[in-house]
Amino acid sequence: MKKIEPFVFDKKIPLDEIDALIEMKKPILKFKDQKEERTKIEHQDIKAYLEKLPG
Repeated sequence: MKKIEPFVFDKKIPLDEIDALIEMKKPILKFKDQKEERTKIEHQDIKAYLEKLPG
């Protein structure tokens, strides 16, 4: 684990140890009045989700 800032740490975690990911989409600019969206990506779907991300 590496300390980045006073309360921020960086730690590498294998995908097999992640139970789920929470994707949060917070609207900005002219869309800021819209509701924030949260999506839970289950353990078995994480690899497929990451493969679809751009870049």
